[in-house]
Amino acid sequence: MNFFWYHDRIIQQYLRAKFKNPTITEHEFGNSSYQKLHKINCCFSSRPWGMLHDISNHVPHPFNIVTKNPYCYSKQNKNFGEICMETAVKIADITDRPIAVTWSGGIDSTAALVALMQTVELSRITVVCNNISIDEFPSFYENKIKNRVNVISLTQWCDRYDDFFSVSGDGGDTVWATIDESFWTNNQHKIHLPWQDCIDRTIIDDIDFVENFCSWSSVEIKSWLDLRTWFYLCCKWQDKCMRPYYLRQDVTNKDTVAFYDLDTSFQNWTMNNLDNIVGTTWQDYKIPAKKFIHQYHQDSDYLKNKSKVNSFSIDLDLNSKYQTHTRIAVSENFSGPRLPSWPFIDYAEIEDFNDKDELIPRDII
Repeated sequence: MNFFWYHDRIIQQYLRAKFKNPTITEHEFGNSSYQKLHKINCCFSSRPWGMLHDISNHVPHPFNIVTKNPYCYSKQNKNFGEICMETAVKIADITDRPIAVTWSGGIDSTAALVALMQTVELSRITVVCNNISIDEFPSFYENKIKNRVNVISLTQWCDRYDDFFSVSGDGGDTVWATIDESFWTNNQHKIHLPWQDCIDRTIIDDIDFVENFCSWSSVEIKSWLDLRTWFYLCCKWQDKCMRPYYLRQDVTNKDTVAFYDLDTSFQNWTMNNLDNIVGTTWQDYKIPAKKFIHQYHQDSDYLKNKSKVNSFSIDLDLNSKYQTHTRIAVSENFSGPRLPSWPFIDYAEIEDFNDKDELIPRDII
């Protein structure tokens, strides 16, 4: 069996018990190219690194991981809003169910909701949110959501999940290089410098490999920000976009989708717009998405000042109803093997799962 995703914390604990090594991770397996991809990851972030998978399909994952939406570059002149609107039309066409949008109030989920509200009859849309969502973008809630579309809590949504086709803003951060404010603060002075001048050669000294990695994008990768953008899109896209599937048992692509991962449209928008990821200030991050939102709801303060914040509130509400990460892995047919003992780790259950489904090839363990 092949898989789209695996729970890295469960797998790491299993490997550490199996090899009697308290620090071993899944990144220590695989061929030399996979090891070097992990070293690039280490240049941008510290633990936890999460699943690393090359969606350009140049470097195989050491486990039985396949690519859901393979990267294939094409020239694209459409703006961000046009891609949002086209994606909303496609979503409306693939399901007859009412559409539930999980809205955090942040930029990515709001852009998805704005596109759907301009494409789908409002009577067909349900907004899933909580008070923290509303507090993050109160004027949008008051003027565009309240008394215009159906609104339910996350608990209500979980109870009625099968009634809806659900759309999330997952994958949005990967469109924008998954920058957080700490990265911006620590790297602002160098993000537009040549990446060769910025990369930590004590972590990865094979610059020829990094050059080769950049060539897989079919776009000239010039700056430190360009390299980060391409790395997160190429190697982190699938992990970030699988969240709608791993949070619940037995959910398939007939039930839910990450708005930004319906196809490769947003991947190509990013690689055709490397100069539009962030401007000269932190408030300029995701500015094309904020401009698209502003065309629909003209809140000048949100346009000028809104920046990325971590939207933990939805996760917290979900955890009150379901234990996060109920699946050990998500297979390519979206079936969801589950560990009955979770959140406790029963290594015998993992052994039984792996004997049957071979997520981790036998030559590794």
